[in-house]
Amino acid sequence: IASRTLKIAELLGLYVPTDYILPMCTAHLVDSESKQVPRFVSSCLTALSAVITNSSVRFGNQFEGHIDKLIDLIICSDYLQSDNIEVLDRVLKITNNMVFAAGKSYCKPRRHSLFKILLQLGSNQQMQYAIKDVDKCLELLATNCGLGDASDLFSQELENMLKELREDFELWTKHTPERFIFDMLVRRANTAVVDYWDEILEIVANCMEREKDYELRMDMIALIEHFLKTESLHSTIVFYSEIILKMVLVPSFAWSTGIPS
Repeated sequence: IASRTLKIAELLGLYVPTDYILPMCTAHLVDSESKQVPRFVSSCLTALSAVITNSSVRFGNQFEGHIDKLIDLIICSDYLQSDNIEVLDRVLKITNNMVFAAGKSYCKPRRHSLFKILLQLGSNQQMQYAIKDVDKCLELLATNCGLGDASDLFSQELENMLKELREDFELWTKHTPERFIFDMLVRRANTAVVDYWDEILEIVANCMEREKDYELRMDMIALIEHFLKTESLHSTIVFYSEIILKMVLVPSFAWSTGIPS
């Protein structure tokens, strides 16, 4: 039944004008009562994903007018913060189909928004089983935006993402999604981080303060270890070594009653 229903959704996308079918699909996803039922949400997202795939082929001129609305739907709803793995999986499928359908014509103006969605999905601990699928979508997004590969995409987006992350990093806890986003971002940006050491180390040092959650502090130490093991970063690491020692490593050695070291 599920496979035949999916096929029907694909056919609807192929034969029914986008301006008519997409609003019908999204109406169920913004309804407050419907959003309280994860299984219903995941089913609607699956149908929407199938519709997008074929709708963009036959009604490409109409699809462009709905891309921004679909992106806003994903970002402004609670889907990216969902605890339901099926909902997250369907959001990834929709995003992948949007990137594919948007192609080189429509992806570039929306690169930052699409990148943020994929970054949040890829950094979500529940989605680690699908990291290869996230990476494939990142590669496709990079290609559609005229970049060499996903690492170039991370490098290009690093500055803007750091500006956004620095708005509330002082409030991060072990549960804050942004701290996982930060970790994935700077690890994948490769040598682009050398231009933003001050901003990166400021965030790391703050997250290493004694009153911060143990898990948060341990992940920041692991991140510093990653930098130290990356040969291409050694020259700049040497330049910032005193700061890393004083602001990050030495404070973590201090012993306090009731606080894990």
